[in-house]
Amino acid sequence: MILERRNTIEKKRIIIFLTLIVAGFLLIPLFERGYILRFLTFMFTSAIISQGLNIIGGYSGYIPFGHMGFFGAGAYIVAMSMVNHVSFPIALLFNIVITIIIALIFGYPLLRLRGAYFAMGTIAFNGILKEVTVNFTKWTGGGYGISLPQIPWNIESVNTFFYYIMLGWLAVCTIVVYLLAKNPVGYALRAIKDDENAAATSGINTSKYKMIAWITSAVFISVSVGIYAYWMTFIDTSIYDITPLIKSWVMLLVGGAGTVMGPLLGAFLIESLSELLWGNIIIFHNGFLGIIIIITILFLPGGIIDLFKKQFKWSLIREEIRKNKI
Repeated sequence: MILERRNTIEKKRIIIFLTLIVAGFLLIPLFERGYILRFLTFMFTSAIISQGLNIIGGYSGYIPFGHMGFFGAGAYIVAMSMVNHVSFPIALLFNIVITIIIALIFGYPLLRLRGAYFAMGTIAFNGILKEVTVNFTKWTGGGYGISLPQIPWNIESVNTFFYYIMLGWLAVCTIVVYLLAKNPVGYALRAIKDDENAAATSGINTSKYKMIAWITSAVFISVSVGIYAYWMTFIDTSIYDITPLIKSWVMLLVGGAGTVMGPLLGAFLIESLSELLWGNIIIFHNGFLGIIIIITILFLPGGIIDLFKKQFKWSLIREEIRKNKI
């Protein structure tokens, strides 16, 4: 009874804390419409990508290195739709439909692979979509890229508009992850991550749940980049570059894979530190990400969120050092 009461009080505190954070983010545009607003919008985009990777990688244990295929496809679908006089909301809906179709077509063969084979298969998937984009010049502009219609507003209003849209989509994605984590889909994905063969033997339809994770992840990412493309008003094939994906993996690892809040915490920390390094030590930026990955894997395999769950103690870090014989 006492334990239940403590859990209830703790949940209430968490809800109040999260409510205050969301309220703070909603109020920021009232005081800042320049650099800070743009930085936070980029941070939200990274957090959404990380949350998408969380579904397929953090919960089900399938590590995709070619998810930028959905990033690029989503951007070009929205861009081509809007160039042909389709409104932005309809272009986003169209993007969701096409993304689901692409995910189904490629997901069926890819999700039959495991481990490194799956990872390499997703890289090939990214390469295929990039080649399609480059060669269908009539619709995509090929290597020249494609320009989207501009919103006829001043720059401050545009920044505020996309800030709220990206924040809203991040909130939707986080709520979806929370709901999935608390229902049979989340339990099935965790079982697949722990031991897929055992999960299948116990009656779990592993193909079905892996496909749900794959499609959900794809939609998260493709919609975020559809918003991003309209904000930038120009995209080209460099959008298929996997560097942002690697950064989002770092965020997921640092924050805590397989948790609801981990990707958000990781995105805030890594984007803030990354911005600081870009401004002061440009040459060391990529090396910094590598060091962060090594430190996280060795000392905090469960991410920073795991320390909060266990109530942070230096003894936990020392235990990880002892386990890894460092």
